[in-house]
Amino acid sequence: MKKAIILVLIYFLVQVAAALLCMGAMIIYQYATTGSFVTTDMTSDIMAPMMVLGFVLMSLILWKGGYLRPFNEVWNVLTPSYLGWTALLGCALIFLIDSLLSLFDFLPDILENAFEALESGWLGIFAVSVLGPILEEMLFRGAITRELLKRYKPQHAILFSGLIFGLFHINPAQVVPAMLIGFVLAWLYWRTKSIIPGIIIHIINNSLSCYITVVHPEAESLTDLFGGRAPVAFGILIAIALCYVCVMKLNNVEEKVNPDDSPLS
Repeated sequence: MKKAIILVLIYFLVQVAAALLCMGAMIIYQYATTGSFVTTDMTSDIMAPMMVLGFVLMSLILWKGGYLRPFNEVWNVLTPSYLGWTALLGCALIFLIDSLLSLFDFLPDILENAFEALESGWLGIFAVSVLGPILEEMLFRGAITRELLKRYKPQHAILFSGLIFGLFHINPAQVVPAMLIGFVLAWLYWRTKSIIPGIIIHIINNSLSCYITVVHPEAESLTDLFGGRAPVAFGILIAIALCYVCVMKLNNVEEKVNPDDSPLS
């Protein structure tokens, strides 16, 4: 648990360092081109570059620390079928969690403006939809969950991993959904010894969030797009059934590893 907390603190320190470096570069650029600098909107200008730089720095730290190795404990190769069921589980799970949290719309979203600024440009959208999910899966499943599984029983490690993942998001509107999906992502890592399923679900989740913000800014959540309680209720029933079927399929150890590509073969 101590190592998990240290890794999260390192992540935050890296983000602060990336922000300072990007801000310094912005100030130097403004001085070089205009002879002065304006701090107005500087935060929105550096957010996307900051995420990219933070991704690079944290990835290097995780690699140097040995958290992304060996291959068959982090990037274990899975069958296309297994990955397909993973994607389907992700879609169903995201809809269920979104439907549940629509009842808690009173929770403040303190990062709403920050995400809107990020998603106003393609670099920010790419950082939120792809780079962020990859980095968080490397950190929380490839490093933190793996460390927890070495020290605790699987059920306890999965519980702790999800709790840490939820609290890590800080933003009240994100804590509960991140915690719920964190339990599933940790379970998938435990079953597969691969962060690839988590990356798939994470990218689907963040990409849907970006899509709603950019294309349907009037919608507060995914369920708002369905228009009415009856369609949402029907969707919830289908999502529950899909989650059950997907979990049964994903729990099948024999199907998860591609025998032709596995590093263990």
